[in-house]
Amino acid sequence: MNQRYQKYVTNPLTASEDEREQIGFRLAKLCELPLVQAVDWNETIDGVSLGDVMDTHPVEMERIISTQRTLVQDVETAFATLSISEYYANINQSEITDSMHQAYTEIAAVGPTGSRWVESYWNARNQRIYENVKRVAKADDRIVLLYGLAHVHLLRQFFEQDGDFVVRPFNTLVP
Repeated sequence: MNQRYQKYVTNPLTASEDEREQIGFRLAKLCELPLVQAVDWNETIDGVSLGDVMDTHPVEMERIISTQRTLVQDVETAFATLSISEYYANINQSEITDSMHQAYTEIAAVGPTGSRWVESYWNARNQRIYENVKRVAKADDRIVLLYGLAHVHLLRQFFEQDGDFVVRPFNTLVP
């Protein structure tokens, strides 16, 4: 990632469409940061996959997916009608992040297959992301964590419960 960032610093037109580059690299360059830290973790875990949950509980999963489709449509409408800073302030409101997280609570409740997947993959993934940030963070660092909307609830919870971090809502950082 830092090789791509260094390339971007030299020539911003090299950025891909990925939000890590369009937003993260741009913000890092504006802050004159020498590097960016990659903290994602998204590995295959032996055991249960989301496909297994869908195969085992197709009716319940379709209901969950249908509810999420409606929420995603609302998010897409906000993206089309708001400025980028207004959009991020809007989607980072607790009501929206909690609604996105609700899908994982519901998946865990469909039965053992769902709860195993949420525990062994989804919760574990977000825990690892948190651990990776904690490992690379230094005292007095200011951290901007860019993640998909579904991650925000858990990541916010991990960081708010950690006495080493102060979490500031997006809307308090951008006018």
